[in-house]
Amino acid sequence: MIKKFLAILVLGLLIDSNAYAEAFFLKCPEKITKIREDNTGFMKEGQILGIIYVKLDESKSKVTVHHIYELSEDKPYEIFKNKKAKKDALGFSITIDDSGSKIKAKESFIFVKVKNTYALTRSSYWWSSKTKEYDEMHSDYDSTSKCTVLNKKEYKKLLK
Repeated sequence: MIKKFLAILVLGLLIDSNAYAEAFFLKCPEKITKIREDNTGFMKEGQILGIIYVKLDESKSKVTVHHIYELSEDKPYEIFKNKKAKKDALGFSITIDDSGSKIKAKESFIFVKVKNTYALTRSSYWWSSKTKEYDEMHSDYDSTSKCTVLNKKEYKKLLK
């Protein structure tokens, strides 16, 4: 009887802990550490550029990333959704290359596990050709962040 109870208790705890391990939510203030090129005049080294919101589905190694600029009143925009992350002993990483004839965008996100949260290093390259509405834009920078953990409700509220 006691063995049966203990088996049920252990199984229940395993199922319960797996339910919480499914998704992990982060808020990462993005601080610019190095600017290689910026013709927008928008960025300065040491400046908080914006906030990166991350959803990591640990069981599937899928990541969704949103970003909002520091003084923006808009809702965060999606950088990518459900991209496969590369996991390793230190954390996880994602590299994106969305290049075409009029836009070149390359992003690298490296998340390193530090105790109960993550540190983020991002490299971002953006180039877009001149259009009728906009001049040519070019930015190439690195940033870092010490992320804080959010619960699902906080994460969803911040994306609205």
